[in-house]
Amino acid sequence: MIVRTWFLIIVLMQGWMNVYSQLVGTSPLEYNPETFFKTYQSMTDEGTEKNIYPLGSFNYYIHDTLSLPFIDDFSTWTFKKYDQWSLGTPVDSVAPIYRINPLPPAFPLNYSFEKTYSYSITSISPPIIDSVPNTSYQYILYGDPLNPFIPVDTLTVWPVTTRRYFFNEITSTIDSSIVFPDGVITDDSTRIYQVYFPVATDKSLWVDNYAYRNFSMGIDPPTLGVATLDGTNEFGRAYVPGGISSYGINDYLTSKPIDLAYPASDSIYFSFFYQPQGLGYAPAAKDSLVLEFYDVDTRTWHHVLNIPGGPVHPFKQVLVPIKDSKFLKKGFQFRFKNWGNRSGNLDHWNIDYVRLDRNRNHADTLIHDVAFVYPPFSILRRYREMPYTQFTQSEVDAKWENYMANLSNVNKTICYKFEFSDENGNILNRYTEDYTPVSTDTNIIFPYSIAGYASYSRFIQPDFNYNFQSQGWLPLPDSTRFFVKNYIINFDTDVRAENDTFLMEQKFFSHFAYDDGTAEEAIWLGTFGSMALKFNLNYPDTLRAVQFYFSPVREDESNRFIDIKVWSALTNDASGEVYSEKRQIRILPDDPKAYINPVNNGYSTYILEEPVPLPAGEFYVGWYQNQSFKIHLGFDKNTNNKQYTFYKTTNNWDTLSFNGTVMIRPIVGPAITKQQLNIPEDEKDMPILLVYPNPARDMIYYQYKYMDQINRIAMYDITGKQVLQTIPHGTSQINVNGLSPGVYFIHFDIISHPAGVTSKVIIH
Repeated sequence: MIVRTWFLIIVLMQGWMNVYSQLVGTSPLEYNPETFFKTYQSMTDEGTEKNIYPLGSFNYYIHDTLSLPFIDDFSTWTFKKYDQWSLGTPVDSVAPIYRINPLPPAFPLNYSFEKTYSYSITSISPPIIDSVPNTSYQYILYGDPLNPFIPVDTLTVWPVTTRRYFFNEITSTIDSSIVFPDGVITDDSTRIYQVYFPVATDKSLWVDNYAYRNFSMGIDPPTLGVATLDGTNEFGRAYVPGGISSYGINDYLTSKPIDLAYPASDSIYFSFFYQPQGLGYAPAAKDSLVLEFYDVDTRTWHHVLNIPGGPVHPFKQVLVPIKDSKFLKKGFQFRFKNWGNRSGNLDHWNIDYVRLDRNRNHADTLIHDVAFVYPPFSILRRYREMPYTQFTQSEVDAKWENYMANLSNVNKTICYKFEFSDENGNILNRYTEDYTPVSTDTNIIFPYSIAGYASYSRFIQPDFNYNFQSQGWLPLPDSTRFFVKNYIINFDTDVRAENDTFLMEQKFFSHFAYDDGTAEEAIWLGTFGSMALKFNLNYPDTLRAVQFYFSPVREDESNRFIDIKVWSALTNDASGEVYSEKRQIRILPDDPKAYINPVNNGYSTYILEEPVPLPAGEFYVGWYQNQSFKIHLGFDKNTNNKQYTFYKTTNNWDTLSFNGTVMIRPIVGPAITKQQLNIPEDEKDMPILLVYPNPARDMIYYQYKYMDQINRIAMYDITGKQVLQTIPHGTSQINVNGLSPGVYFIHFDIISHPAGVTSKVIIH
């Protein structure tokens, strides 16, 4: 028998029961159920609704327990992706399904829930039957929903060992009958689970992903980013598609376990900002936002407060003292959940700036923080994103808008800067260094409660005059991206550095996009007619596909059909139409010409049956419907392109009378396939980094396409302790001669990929 002890007990051979009965209590997993989160077997199954801890999954992620203070203003990504390609290598763990104590002499074991006896005949004449009570066993059942390594129940059972003998008074002889067991236990009672340990670079604060973290749903939020709860799941699909009258709990937003083992005298307060509706749909009066606290000992969620729905209002801050001893323990958690309509992108609640800490009081409402409030999304004048084949210098905007707020009650001195770089991390342009004046440009920002957002012109509308043409970038030969790092330098106290920086990504792929990727509301025709969005080609090109974001709102229109249309001009007759193709809104998995991106606000992409060559100049893309039904098209309320949006329900084309952008994106350029669309963006851009040999003994080697992009390498043992750190200096090897044999994680910090790359290695 082989027993190997890492962070947990891994049993590799049969006969494990003998060992396990001696090792109960030695595994940290058994005593830390609060650190577990159970995930899907396949997180890409967007069609499956899941519970907070779904049953039947063999994937477990072990969370670290957080220390105070807990602060999240959603300016940075603090959620955990449970995609298997981002979890790293799992540790295969053998957990018991059940355990027998004491061990029986042999398996299988036939058992009964009632006391049994072993019978023997000591004399035939006269007939004498002897019976001895059997030894009972503890039948310990495992498989807790949170942690498969802790027991969920213990039963007392007795073995069924012999037939039951008795004296038959009618025949005056000894007779017997079969004792039927209540069950049979074999020694096949283990199950392999995929257990994922947190890596040292994991900075997540939440255990679920139902809430939609975004930069656009809130109106004047305290800082950059909010978490939005609504009627759609983490994949942006309605919890009850088409369930117009459906009602119940929708999203959860659940914190990681937190060490709250402090006395009540430490004055612990929990606070958050909230706003109903925002730029979305208002929750009704019967809808609500709920806050709950977790009792670690009883594993019970307790109701704390309930906020009824209503129309939009400015963000309000709520403070809740935590004094009850049942919450003041290690492993405490809190969560938000929302009650509302379950049929789609409705009943919105926005949450911002969540804080939990000691030494606070009911008047602790001010935050010494200067922060961005809204991000700039593009360096382009007309579009948010555009194809690399169509990009010219004239498309560049000379300025963008910044919004900054001072959340304190005193004036702050700040400096604003940006760095413009390519996708390999090479800095191409700096503000203020490459602009006039060259010296650091500082100014006062007044409290938001008094003066609103920052008003200094060089901060809120910085110059951007980088010339792609003169620097040899144009024409762009292939898809690429650039980055703008916007950041604030604070010269006074600032408690939250994370919201002082925003990395704007400018994509040049194969599509045009006016929208920012988030549908705050939906727009529809509701009758016979057409809708079209206007675009412009700088050069002749070929239209290959059309993308629509169909927002799930009440009705389920997936069984409907539309005619995808392309026009060279919008005329009252059919003379301007250049292409038409009928398609069903629902995309089936085996459709070779269509793909729906399984993420929140994920587009439906329809590859055209025939490519459409287009000359330089204007063209229009949209659809025609020949029935009176609603097709809910995503509507971005943060950008206003109503001048490019047209609809026709009579004999004439009209423009929108309200501000916003419909979410339609044409794809032009080279031919594309569904397989190309099916690759997630994260996977497309994931660095390919080779680490070898594995297992290793004295030296580890690594290869990466852009070696100069690796700026730090660190190794961690299985407990998360850093054991090695090095800065590459033109070398591609790591000396591990001094490390003990075992399993390690090696993490590469890469300039152009902030998440870096982590590999599992074994040292002999």
